[in-house]
Amino acid sequence: MNHIPAAELMRKSLILACVLGFTALTAPIAASLYWASHEALRAELDYAGSLADEMLRRSAAARQQIYLALDTLRGAARADCSDATLALMRELTMGLSYLKDVGAVREGRLVCSSMGQYRNGIALGPSDVQVSSGVQVWRDVVLPYAPGLHLNVFERDGWMVAVHPDFVFDLALHDQETTVAVLIGSPPLILQSRGPIEPLQLMNDPALTAGHAELPDHLLVRRHSAQNNLTALVAISRVGLRERMQRQALILLPLGAVAGLLLVAAVALATHRRLSLPGEIRLGLKRQEFHLHYQPVVDLRTGRCVGAEALLRWRRPEGLPMSPDLFIPAAERSGMIRAITAHVIDNALKDLPALLAMQSDFHLGINFSAQDLEADGSITQLLRGLRAMKAPAGSLVVEITERNVTDAKAAAKQIARLHDHGVPVAVDDFGTGHSSLSVLAGLELDILKIDKSFVDAIDAQAAASLVLPHIIDMAKTLSLSMIAEGVETETQADYLRERGVQLAQGWLYGKPMPLEDLLELLRTQGRAWATRGRSLPA
Repeated sequence: MNHIPAAELMRKSLILACVLGFTALTAPIAASLYWASHEALRAELDYAGSLADEMLRRSAAARQQIYLALDTLRGAARADCSDATLALMRELTMGLSYLKDVGAVREGRLVCSSMGQYRNGIALGPSDVQVSSGVQVWRDVVLPYAPGLHLNVFERDGWMVAVHPDFVFDLALHDQETTVAVLIGSPPLILQSRGPIEPLQLMNDPALTAGHAELPDHLLVRRHSAQNNLTALVAISRVGLRERMQRQALILLPLGAVAGLLLVAAVALATHRRLSLPGEIRLGLKRQEFHLHYQPVVDLRTGRCVGAEALLRWRRPEGLPMSPDLFIPAAERSGMIRAITAHVIDNALKDLPALLAMQSDFHLGINFSAQDLEADGSITQLLRGLRAMKAPAGSLVVEITERNVTDAKAAAKQIARLHDHGVPVAVDDFGTGHSSLSVLAGLELDILKIDKSFVDAIDAQAAASLVLPHIIDMAKTLSLSMIAEGVETETQADYLRERGVQLAQGWLYGKPMPLEDLLELLRTQGRAWATRGRSLPA
């Protein structure tokens, strides 16, 4: 038998101990530095993405207001400068926050606007581009009555809208080396830009393939809205990222020997926190912690409850509720939203027969996300359930928000499928998203839900209240039924009723409530209507 000399055995043991010791000392530091680098990069990209998202949101909101103003003026005579039209121009300029001016154009000259009439007209010159919707665009226009203001001007059918681009670019930037830009059309035209880099150079960079790129000197993020034909670009310098990483290295390297385990624990804790909410949602669904509340929808003419909107609630094991404003976005980001929608559909279909037994013309509204609207799964589940219970047409309404319509063709296909089975579709929170009513009209919607912000403006006599009549008139023109959201006072109800809005929901009629309370409301209502019927003279 061969024996290993003691000195050799000690030497190998010392080598193994050194390797293990070095690994134990450096692995936490290396892992922490890698994590810090990765998280710093993610934070920088998230920062750039948040800037791009905000610019795109503001640009799309400005676009919606532009088209709303142009659509509203379409009913007047071409390039009309009557007192009534001038008053309407002033209402639109005051009521739509992104608009600086609204006017009439005749033969390439601005002849009047919300600021007044111009005897000889103001020449606009040749436009920079005409976009696919037929709107002519002028960039960086200075009008004589507004010196110092560089405006973007949009014209269609003899009507002009002027927008101040600084409304979009009024952002808090970390450094002046950041380049921001908004472009329109294809090939793209720069509406506005700021920073040291040419935006078209960024747009054509071959590394920009997945919405962001890590360039040698910059981090680049692009956000595009095909529906609005807009692109937002943000390029931030890598200098700040390198400086941050150097500072972190100077702190971590000396402390690594004693803080390695703490750094590993911190990484694990941070990762747990980042991933915990989707995991809790998955566990909450398994434990049946999610349930539905229903907010009544009433007929403004009769005060009779004719439907309700199903609203998801989450009561966690410790008894504390969590706001949908927190868990719904997390579910959308993590891909859990379809599982949540499936849960809502199952519970709504389970509750619907009891409601229909109480009132045969009752309807429930349920909310669909973009993922639900543009795929087959949720709609197949909904239609299968309706067929199984032989529910009457119109007893279930699918509600979508403007931001859901990310793929108009896919959405139109699914909406047509719902219509084929007698399921109406409503657009929720209209006026707060990216889509104009003219775009939404192409989806063959049935119901328009007026956002609470416009209803609130009725009592406040705010500028937004000037836009509400135009939204109502346009909905009537498109033969859309209307539901006003957030109705809290009789003054609001009277105003909406007088203008032909059919339905309303809000705290004036009832807060979101469990199924049992809604059934009791319908039961009480049924008794009241039965008594009223008996009291009518023969």
